[in-house]
Amino acid sequence: MWSASRMMSASCSTTTTVLPRATSCLSTRIRRWVSRRSISVVRNKLAAAAAAVENPPRVLVGLIAEGRRVPRAGYAVVADGKVVGEVTSGAPSPTLGKPIAMAYVDAAHSAPGTAGVGVDIRGSHEPYEVVALPFYKRQK
Repeated sequence: MWSASRMMSASCSTTTTVLPRATSCLSTRIRRWVSRRSISVVRNKLAAAAAAVENPPRVLVGLIAEGRRVPRAGYAVVADGKVVGEVTSGAPSPTLGKPIAMAYVDAAHSAPGTAGVGVDIRGSHEPYEVVALPFYKRQK
């Protein structure tokens, strides 16, 4: 289970449940964890990896609830009555005072502030705001 502080820092790891098995770190636009050497070893996949970095079909985004219901992993993200993504993890945030979640959504709905995005929580569509990750940055 993810702690709220780990989610707020938007940690990504392929060894936990944050990334679905069909998703690579390249498609999440997290380049710093993908070494150049590991890419060069698999030269025949380099073109596909570069395309996935530049134009991923789904993007990891943050969601902040407008209500009080917390989404869990596997819940559908909806917009205009269509499923546009899936929640990877969710928890209440003591720092923000609202429930937060990370989800993979279609690139068309990944811009911060996208209107009309919600999460299907047990049959009801709860409104959520798309935000950039990390959720919280400490003031220095």
